[in-house]
Amino acid sequence: MSHQQPNNPERKISPAELRLRQKMREKRRKQRQKQRMLLMGGIIGIILVIIFVVQMFDKKEPPKDKPPSQSQSELQLQSEMQSASEPQSQMESQPESEPESQSENTDSSVPQAADVSSTTNTDDWRMILANKNTPLPEGYKPELKTLTDSHLQMQTEAAEAFDQMRAAANATGLHLMACSTYRPIERQTELFNAEIEKWKSKGYSQEEATKKAATVVMVPGCSEHNTGLAVDVGSITNQRIEVDFENEPEFKWLQEYAAEYGFILRYPKDKQAITGVTYEPWHYRYVGAENAKKIQESGLTLEEYLSKQ
Repeated sequence: MSHQQPNNPERKISPAELRLRQKMREKRRKQRQKQRMLLMGGIIGIILVIIFVVQMFDKKEPPKDKPPSQSQSELQLQSEMQSASEPQSQMESQPESEPESQSENTDSSVPQAADVSSTTNTDDWRMILANKNTPLPEGYKPELKTLTDSHLQMQTEAAEAFDQMRAAANATGLHLMACSTYRPIERQTELFNAEIEKWKSKGYSQEEATKKAATVVMVPGCSEHNTGLAVDVGSITNQRIEVDFENEPEFKWLQEYAAEYGFILRYPKDKQAITGVTYEPWHYRYVGAENAKKIQESGLTLEEYLSKQ
């Protein structure tokens, strides 16, 4: 008995079903296209984020071999580095890592002190001179006193005079304050040697590095801050130790009354050829009331005044 398979003719697809299948294929094609676009968009987004992060990192990274600026005094070259006895304080200090250019700018573009700077008045310790040409005597160490409401120190008589001057100024509604004062010669030596090493690491010889360091950090024993008689003055609203301090009411008060308390503006305008230091409206030096009044009336710098004695 033979078994014959039944005839199964191919089923015909209706036009409606054909259209439905076409729609489904088109829908799947669009879904695949959308997925590819989303994938490409994600990849592009990741690339853009990476580029942005790299650019931000490049902006923040400091130049590696750029020597310290000695123009504009960092704004005229920033304030002398603070000593170990002057820890950072929100009110009365400058960062220790900053070069001491602003407080005593010895940039080679500035005329150096004239020969009169080697003249000293040994009869009055208040008039002792310290500059690039005149280092302090070996073993010099002043008797110190801490300023009122401060961790900073000055020579005892100078500290008492500054406290009196600040109290008088603040009683008028001002906010006079000390930002930098005494720095031991030992600490000055540390800072100077560290600056030398920094230049040597850039490939300079010992001699070249020493010369470069002297344009940024005052040679030990030649800084006014080593005397204990100098103070960088600011106000509670301006502690930057910059030339714009001359616009503060505290500066105007000092111009009129500082001499009464024994202080003189140490580095006045247009005297760089004599002092070797650019104009510093914030840097005051104690010389005693009698000396201060005579120097102020004469219109001379400390170097010029001592040369005439």
